[in-house]
Amino acid sequence: MDIETTDGIHEQLEGALGAGLFSSAPADAYRVERTLKRTPAEVTELVWLRTAAGTELGPYVRKVISRGSGLGCAYVELFKLQRQGMRFRQLPRIIDCRESAGSLEVLLEYVKGRTLAQVVEDASPGDRDMLARELIPAICDAVSELHGALESPLVHRDLTPSNVICPDVRSCSAASPRAASHSCSAASSGRAASSCCPVLIDFGIARVWHEGEEADTTHFGTRSYAPPEQYGFGQTDVRSDVYALGMLAFFCLTGREATPADRECGFACAEVSPAWRSVITKATSLDPDDRYQSAAEMRDALPGVADGRLCMHFGRSEDRSRSLAMTLAEMRERYISASVPSFWSVRNVFVCLTATIILFACAICLFDEKYYIAGPLWLNVYGFALFFPCMVLVCGWVLLDKRWLFANIGFLRRWGRKRARAVSAGVFVVAWLLLVVFVGICRR
Repeated sequence: MDIETTDGIHEQLEGALGAGLFSSAPADAYRVERTLKRTPAEVTELVWLRTAAGTELGPYVRKVISRGSGLGCAYVELFKLQRQGMRFRQLPRIIDCRESAGSLEVLLEYVKGRTLAQVVEDASPGDRDMLARELIPAICDAVSELHGALESPLVHRDLTPSNVICPDVRSCSAASPRAASHSCSAASSGRAASSCCPVLIDFGIARVWHEGEEADTTHFGTRSYAPPEQYGFGQTDVRSDVYALGMLAFFCLTGREATPADRECGFACAEVSPAWRSVITKATSLDPDDRYQSAAEMRDALPGVADGRLCMHFGRSEDRSRSLAMTLAEMRERYISASVPSFWSVRNVFVCLTATIILFACAICLFDEKYYIAGPLWLNVYGFALFFPCMVLVCGWVLLDKRWLFANIGFLRRWGRKRARAVSAGVFVVAWLLLVVFVGICRR
């Protein structure tokens, strides 16, 4: 099943809902699997849609929003665009959107995956810098897509780690609109965040920016990620989401939300490099005029994007494809743990056992003169204590399957294979120099 077929299924379902085929028994139309969120103004449920044939379609996310709350306008606008043929790559598909009994009912695509909060929590502290370099540019792309959906920008206003979904690799198949490129899928490491585009969810408090307004009519948001203007100090615009993106970057790097103390010290902490600190400080300026003026501008300034070392770019092509551009060396390092075998493979056991036997023999020869070769004492000490052990270790290193070592040994992972190969080559050259010296001495 390809992407067009998947879209066709959604469109047929939209048509059926629009024609009222599922509205004859609204109380029984949905089977609720579980409630995802419940507030005074909104109920969000994971549901299955029952059909007349007795089968079920789903799962889907169903939201019931009180119209008196002033929430949910973004769903209406996005649904209108989708009915006109527009498709979004990093926003969930809206299947149906209608008013019923004073409430707005929205049926959305269910994106399987983990939230950004879960992905960061599961990542080791040493991997968070690379995680941020990988995810924050893609989240900036998603925000740019949202901002550019309408003629007037659509501002999310609640960009938090729980409102960004990193789709499961298993769900990012060729049939999914969120599928990664073929090359990216082939190199997948099994980490959801690595292979698929982050998806923005929960547009309940999103609003369209209106020129000339001095402030928002409603003031919502998560405190740690909401800028001052969101609390009545002005009208929110795209720069308000830029503020939240800066806070998301801090969260990705540290695994925690920023505090007033972090702001006072300019976000200077061990986990945040100077390059990241500069971006976060500018993005979270209290004055919107001092921030990046768009998510795209912030993306271009991110570490790894600005210097060209890592560039994740998700284009705006109409086929909703994904592209992931990075250096081949980084791709190998990124996905080296995809299928890392145990260190104690048959090959490595044989190499280690052989090296151990030879080193043990060298130790015996060193301390037992009957094994000495013809020549002075210092030559035998040089041979059995330095030359032969070095040659054994170098040859053993060359023959080992080193994938487990690069995936689990800290300094090797930090070095990368390229630098480790350079060091190995240097050691190999030294070993050959030792061989030349040893042969030259023996022939004298």
